[in-house]
Amino acid sequence: MEYFIANLEASLKVDLPLLSLAGAFILIDAVSACDTDEGIASQQNFTKWLKKYLSNYLAMGISEVDYYKFRCALLHQLSGSREDTLIPTLLFFPQGSCIKGHMNRINNAFNLDIPTFVRDVVEAARKCILESAYYQTHRNKMITLHREGLAPYTAGIPVIGSAVPSKGKK
Repeated sequence: MEYFIANLEASLKVDLPLLSLAGAFILIDAVSACDTDEGIASQQNFTKWLKKYLSNYLAMGISEVDYYKFRCALLHQLSGSREDTLIPTLLFFPQGSCIKGHMNRINNAFNLDIPTFVRDVVEAARKCILESAYYQTHRNKMITLHREGLAPYTAGIPVIGSAVPSKGKK
């Protein structure tokens, strides 16, 4: 997870806002899955985690389910809007814009500052990792950099991958 978080933070430094935003939603999915016994991402795990760790983002009529729907729209359709929410559009002002805003409504849209949102997600993810009773159980499933290789596939050669799942285990 730390490798992914480092990649996410690096995307902010080089101003890749869409990748940063997508990465933040991926991180919420991953950490919310790792904070459960089954270790699988779901809408229920996502919304429960958001409510617990980022409840301050549930403001101005936007709910944890709305964030999940925006996550789906962004990750599956590269869209920033949904017709089935009370606030159908998310807005983001790019770096260098003369307008800077975070967590406010503009007409019928909700505005987030991507760097602020991403940093808050990262901070909440790190807190969850420390508190989670299940994280250590699921962490080997995470794709990460293995500097010395990943058996049984490589040895002595850096590779990005996941550990081989154990048969018969979750």
